[in-house]
Amino acid sequence: MNFSNANFSSLLYLSVILVVLLFVLALSTKKHLNNNLQNLAIWFLIFFGAVSCYYIWIDDHFNIHRWKDEPQGFSNGALLIAKESDGHFYLTLHLNEKPFKFLVDTGATRTLLSKEDFAHLGQNIKTLPQIRRLETANGIIFADEIKVANVAAYGHQLGPSELLVVSEDFEGPRKSLLGLDLLNKFKNFELSKQYLKIQLE
Repeated sequence: MNFSNANFSSLLYLSVILVVLLFVLALSTKKHLNNNLQNLAIWFLIFFGAVSCYYIWIDDHFNIHRWKDEPQGFSNGALLIAKESDGHFYLTLHLNEKPFKFLVDTGATRTLLSKEDFAHLGQNIKTLPQIRRLETANGIIFADEIKVANVAAYGHQLGPSELLVVSEDFEGPRKSLLGLDLLNKFKNFELSKQYLKIQLE
């Protein structure tokens, strides 16, 4: 547990107020001073325990929401990605120095750009003559193959890569899909129920 300065100051302030109030109460009834001092100690412990539990909850609640807002973190040269609320993992890649958010799809052998992302990528993209036939959950589609000069993830260069874009006659995915072709360019990656760990170094 990490108390912030504000939280600790508030806790200290409330504790001092409680001690003063209980001390005044004890002095006002000197006849039963020993019993009052015992009661004072008991109430102080109860109060301090309750306030401590509250700040522990606040601290954990803040950290959980901060993790949800920042699902990607670094540890020992690895990128740790938390599963988002829709049950999927996402990774931001830079294609020709432009950021694009990919849905990680370990069941796909090739990375597939959405038509919207392809439009944002720009016009100076080389389209290769090959047309690929893909089997998806919505049926068979055809995709054009393009060559992107520079692909990077958080400063880690993956180099030139050949990606797929759904042909004009097909709708394709709304989100770009990150397949095994780019995932395998990393040193290693591990997938669990809640996290995706990608070894960059």
